[in-house]
Parts: sequence; C-alpha cells; structure tokens
Amino acid sequence: MRATVMLVLACACQPSPRELRSGTRLKVEWIESGGMKVFYSLADTAFDGHRCSYSVASDGRYRCLPHTAGAIVFRDDTCTDPLAHFEPPFPRDTAFAADFEGWTGWATYATRDEVQAPVVYRKWSDGTCDDERVFGGDRLFTVTAIPADRFVAGQRGTMAIGKRLQRVVTEGEDGSRILEETYDERNRRVWPYLPSVSEGAAAAWASELAYASVDRYADPACEVPLYIAGTGAAVEGKRALFTVADGACERALFGLYVVEGAYDGPFFGLEDGACVERPRPNGDPHSVRAADASELVWGTLRWARGDRLARLELVNDDGSVGPDVFNGRYNTLFDTVLGTTCAFQETPTGDRCVPRDPPGRGYYSDDKCTVGMSPASQCRLGESVGRDRSGARFTGYFRYGEPLGRMPWFAKMGEGSLPADIYLAMHGTETATPGCLGIGEGEAVAIEPLAIEDFALGTRVRE
Repeated sequence: MRATVMLVLACACQPSPRELRSGTRLKVEWIESGGMKVFYSLADTAFDGHRCSYSVASDGRYRCLPHTAGAIVFRDDTCTDPLAHFEPPFPRDTAFAADFEGWTGWATYATRDEVQAPVVYRKWSDGTCDDERVFGGDRLFTVTAIPADRFVAGQRGTMAIGKRLQRVVTEGEDGSRILEETYDERNRRVWPYLPSVSEGAAAAWASELAYASVDRYADPACEVPLYIAGTGAAVEGKRALFTVADGACERALFGLYVVEGAYDGPFFGLEDGACVERPRPNGDPHSVRAADASELVWGTLRWARGDRLARLELVNDDGSVGPDVFNGRYNTLFDTVLGTTCAFQETPTGDRCVPRDPPGRGYYSDDKCTVGMSPASQCRLGESVGRDRSGARFTGYFRYGEPLGRMPWFAKMGEGSLPADIYLAMHGTETATPGCLGIGEGEAVAIEPLAIEDFALGTRVRE
C-alpha cells in the first residue's frame, strides 16, 4: 500500500487575521525577507519587547514567558544561590533565564551582573545537587526572580481549521491572540510525518506513530515490508508509518501498518533498483499488516516562494492548510541557496534564518583532531547544513561536502566533547588520556565551514 495524495498549486498564503492578533501589551512580530513575510513571535512591551511564548508558569497558570537562552545553575553545593548560565552562541539579549520547578511550572529570572566561577552546581529532578564544569567562553550572571503574575496570562481554546483538524487558540488577557498546537477530531494532538521537503511530497497527520524506514522486505518482489525493532523492544500492536528511500536523504511515504509478531526470514532488500536477498538485519524483525489509512489526515507539501526563502505549508485533504509543518511553529522555511530548512533566530548579526536543529559532527579525520568531517549517516531531512560542535557544545555551522569514503573517526575526549568516562564505558576500557582518541570508523563526508553571514537576513516588523 503506497500512500497517494493530490498535488496542489503553491501560493504565498499567510496566517489569516483571525489567527494572529496583537493586544494592548503583547504585539505580533513578523519577519520580512526577500518578499517573504512570516510570523516570528509575540513581543512583550512591558519587558522591552522581549519575545515570549505561552507555557505553564511557576504559579501553575498559562502565561507568555520570555524566551530564554540561559539555564539556571547554582554557585553553592546546596543549590540555593542561583546563577544564569549561557553557552555560545549568545543571543543579542541575555536578559532572562528559566528553571523548571518540578510539576509546578517555569520560574523566570532576570540577569544582573556577570560573574566568574570555575565550577557551578545543577539541581536535578530528584533533588540532588551535583557539580558541573564551566567551559571557556561560557558566561555566568547573578539573577533576580521575577514573580509569575508579572507575565500575561492566557486562556486556551480550540478553533476548527478543516473538517477534521483544529488548532489551539490562546487568548491573552490583554486581547492578543495566537494559534498553537494542532489536534484531530478525536481531540488527539497530531503533528505531520513528513519524509521529504520537496514540493508535492506527501505527509500524514497523526499521533503516537512509529516512524519506520523500510530496509528489509519479506518477499522477493520487495512489496511486503518488515518492521525492524530495537533488540527486546515491545512493539507488537503498534502502528507504524513506513517510508522508502527516494534519492539522497529524501524519502517517500510507503504506507500505514500495524506491527505483528516476530519474523524469522528470509530477508530481501533493494540494491540498485533490484530486489535481492539480504542478510538478517540487526535488531528484532517483525511482520506487519496493512492498516486503514483513512483514519489519518493526509497532506501535500507546497512552497510559498520568496526571492531566496520558501515557506513550507501543508494542504490537507480535510480542507485545512497547515502552516506548522515542523514542531508546531509558523516560521519553518527552506533556504533555496543553502538547501536546508531553517527558522529565524536572533544572532549577533541580526535575525537570520538558521537550521532549527541540524545534526552535529564533533568528529575528525586525523589523530590530532584538526581536520573536521561528518559521518555520512548524519544526512537528515531537508538539511545540507549541520551544527559544528564538540560533544553537545555548539561552535558554528557547516555545509556537507563530497563523500570521503570509509575512514577512521576521531573525537576530542574530556575537553568539552565526549567525556572520557563515557568513552571508557563505551569501549570497556579502564584508562584513557584525555585528548584526541579514535572512536571507530565508517563512511564520512567533507564539511565546509559557514559564517553566520551566509544565512538569509530578515527585518523584524511589529504590528
């Protein structure tokens, strides 16, 4: 069963006025760039126009809380003296930090004076307080807690956008209005499963689906897919949306299935377009049966084009148009110059359309850890750009280059990258000198560093 949907023509549609509305305090902000206009954020004029979005505050109410790039850590080993901790890249405004206080909600802090501390402490959900290293380039600030009632409260409701899909509407107490998550007619939160960002690509709106890439089949015609689960995973009875390869890093929807019992061969797969017998894959293979795909809302991707950027929208078979293609956000775009999905964010050189959450490398092709490369397996949906990082630490962006073939992989250990103790546990050894260590080998691609100025620049406009 291969999923099919009707193609539609693209248009430069915007969110309608009934969806977005400024209030007396919260103002709708847009980004304009090369003929493209997209929703950016709400701006709280009581806090110098700082961006905010709705979340549960520390008083348990739904409020428009400031966007924060900083996390709360502590100066003391009892976790009572809070500091704001910022990692690079820094936003232009480091005015706020936040801390999730158990099930109560988010507590917001205003930053004050910058301080220095070689070690800080982090409080975990179980109440323990552990030390944490501060790396060069990080910044620490003293903070003052902001009472939750200083932020605008909102009331959530729903609005039908099609015959089956509806959107959450949040009405601010100041008269502002914003649309958020998408739900189906059964009041289940749904999001689009989109295996390709090419115009005309099919997508499906659903919740709680496994998203499986077809690698093995049960028949010599490669028409009956198998579900390959992680070893020991309980997957029987789960629904899975299958995709198949449709070019480099591009995939197409194959169909909706229900996972059944364990399967024990034979196994087949596609090689150069031919269906041939293949070895047993890693993991636990399972048989599947076709499911009724009519329970899902299906959509077709279209691009609303500007000079450089294209906005990604879904035209759905229930008559709705879904602007929130990824992660419930309005501002998902495609950069036709760099060939990557992006969203506008504050940077030191203005509001630029940068990749939302691209894969990172942290790997090198030499034993001195000086020549960067990326594993070929990190090619992702709609992304020709990755985050250049060491471990979890951001250091810049890069563009994928030419294949390098199979080669050794190296990474920095104990220097802000993969910690040495994790490396030792992975490799079953007891000692290792922090530095540049081999972590294996595999297919790799070259990378080309990108400057922040290489990304599309936008102009912010407030209603």
